[in-house]
Amino acid sequence: MDQAKAEVEIAQSELAVLKATIAKKQVYAPFTARVGIHNLEVGQYLDNNTKITELIGVYDYTWVDFSLPQTYGELALATQVDISTIADNGQVFEAEIIAVDPQLSSSSRQLKYRAQFAKTSGFLKPNTLVTVTAPVAKARELVAISDLAITRDHLGEYVFVLQDEGNNSYRAKRQKVVLGDRRGDKVMVTDGLAPGTLIATKGAFKLRPGLKVFISDENAEMSAGNNSAAETAL
Repeated sequence: MDQAKAEVEIAQSELAVLKATIAKKQVYAPFTARVGIHNLEVGQYLDNNTKITELIGVYDYTWVDFSLPQTYGELALATQVDISTIADNGQVFEAEIIAVDPQLSSSSRQLKYRAQFAKTSGFLKPNTLVTVTAPVAKARELVAISDLAITRDHLGEYVFVLQDEGNNSYRAKRQKVVLGDRRGDKVMVTDGLAPGTLIATKGAFKLRPGLKVFISDENAEMSAGNNSAAETAL
């Protein structure tokens, strides 16, 4: 009986060794995640701490990290920002700032933020390029004009205002303006131009102060030596 008990214990020890060996051949993810592409081959020997793939955690939210220059005022926690992808049919996600870095970056001197939006709003792959729209200044109304309306010299930027003289005739007057941000083919005017002002656009570079201009049709085509276009400042 003693011999039989010893044989059983030996068999159990061998079984434990085999189970430990099998366990070393099994890989378990430490958290719920999506598995990336691997480069493993059947029968390949792996050393300890060998990287075999990447794991992307599956959570109920997505983090988006971005930075803003220190010239902008610091955004408060819970501030709402818009996250949009750069694709042609890109989505827009409404996110909320959940963390602000306590110091500026030593290399770029920018302040880092982290925004978060729920997974129910959509999914972004890690390292996706996005555009972040944040309220870095108070909302205000500005005049928007076509870039074609702007003429420049060493003293600054100008537009040609068309002053009504009656009988469908106008007089060109050069008006100095202060420009702001650009939105597509439109430029924001921060000073020097009131909404609703009639200005020359296409062909404005051909005009000069005091030149008489005539509107030729409903599309605001005008003649001043060569045809040019006009628009109302929005």
